[in-house]
Amino acid sequence: MAVCESGELIDEPKREMPGPSLAQRLQKYSFVDWLMCYLLLGLGAHLDTRPPFEQYIGNRLDDPSISYPHTPRELQQITTTQLYVCALWLPLGVIVVLQLLLRRAGRVDLNVELNQAMLGLLSSLALALTLVCFIKINVGRLRPDFLARCVPIAGKCSRSGEEVTEG
Repeated sequence: MAVCESGELIDEPKREMPGPSLAQRLQKYSFVDWLMCYLLLGLGAHLDTRPPFEQYIGNRLDDPSISYPHTPRELQQITTTQLYVCALWLPLGVIVVLQLLLRRAGRVDLNVELNQAMLGLLSSLALALTLVCFIKINVGRLRPDFLARCVPIAGKCSRSGEEVTEG
């Protein structure tokens, strides 16, 4: 409030506060964290395409730990689509629903909290993918159904490709 020459009180014009800067907006929504998450996810996806650890099997043809029968992909209990639903979409749906419920309970900034929750979920999945693929490539052991997938002849696999390496 200000006083004019005649002694009357007048309202001062409100000054518009400048909006948040680009750096503040990027920090608020964790731009660097998302970038690191996507880099980790990209690394994991790259490692997933690498060939697995190879080892000589000639002396292990009678090993019971790799002699289980093979279950074809069509008969598997969890399909690839179901895996993505259970690991990504179901938790993401629960996070969104809980965030909406918390918003009604008086939490202020839904966008920031939802951003952090999604970042946490995707970061954990990216880290799990990267670590599992890294270990599988470097020190992995043979699958329990390896001999059924490989069908060895004279100590060498008679099959190759995804039929043997993917599971």
